[in-house]
Amino acid sequence: MSDSYPRVDDASTERPIPLRYQADEEFRPSSSLLNLGTALLNPRIERGDIAELEEDAPLKEIPLGRRERERLMRRREILLTARRLFAANGYTGTTLDEVARLTEFSKPTLYQYFRNKDHLYFTILEEGLADMRGILDKESHAERSMGDNLRAIVLLLLIYFRKNTDFFLMLRQYRDQPRPGDVGDMQNATRDGWERFHQRLAALLGRGVRRGDFARYDLNQLASILFEAVGVYTLAFQKPDELRSAREMADELMNLFFYGILQR
Repeated sequence: MSDSYPRVDDASTERPIPLRYQADEEFRPSSSLLNLGTALLNPRIERGDIAELEEDAPLKEIPLGRRERERLMRRREILLTARRLFAANGYTGTTLDEVARLTEFSKPTLYQYFRNKDHLYFTILEEGLADMRGILDKESHAERSMGDNLRAIVLLLLIYFRKNTDFFLMLRQYRDQPRPGDVGDMQNATRDGWERFHQRLAALLGRGVRRGDFARYDLNQLASILFEAVGVYTLAFQKPDELRSAREMADELMNLFFYGILQR
C-alpha cells in the first residue's frame, strides 16, 4: 500500500482537530460498538456479554415523519449497495446503472441523493473515515494507560472493519490508487479525512511517549504499522474456518505490537 501518510513531527505535536468531518447526512457508530472498548477492560464482563455488544444496537426511536424515514432508508440502501459494488469491482468497474438495477430505484431517484458517481463514492469514504475518527475520540481516556486505550481502539476497529469489510476494501483501493480526474473538493475532503485519522492515531501514540508508556520512535511509522496490522488481521480471517473473535485478534495483535516475537 502507498506510504502517503501525513507527518507528525514529534511526540509533542497535537494540533486541535474538529471532532468529525461534517459529511452529508453522516452516520455514527452504534453506541454498543463504542461502549465495547470500555467493556473489554472491565474484568466483570463475560465473553457472552462481549458477543452481545458486538451486535448492532437498534437505533433510538427518532420522531421522524414517514417520508423522512423512507428517505433515510433509501439513502442507506443506495450507500450499502454502492459500497458492495465499489469494493468488488473498483471505481471504474461500477456504474450508477448497476446501482439503480440492484436497488430497484430509478436513476433520477439516485440523483435526488447523490449528484453523480463521484459524489456517491466519496460520501461512502468520508462517512467511514468519520466513524473511524469517532472510535479514536471515544476510546482516548486520560484516566487509563495508553496501552489500554490502544487495545480498546484496535478491538473496535477490528469489529468495525469486520462488519464493514466493503468499506475497508474501498479504503485500501483508494489509498493504493486515488481517484483520478478532476474531482476537486470531494477528493480533497476524503484525503483530509484520512490524514486527520492518521494524525490522531499518531498523536495518541505521542501522548503515550510523553507519559512514559511507550519508547520514543517515529510516530508516523508507528501509526502506519499499527493501522496496517489491523488491516492484515481484518483480511486474514475472513474465511469461515478462520473466523476468530475480535477480542482474540485484538489481544494477539497488540501483544505482537508491544512485545514482538522474542521470548520474554
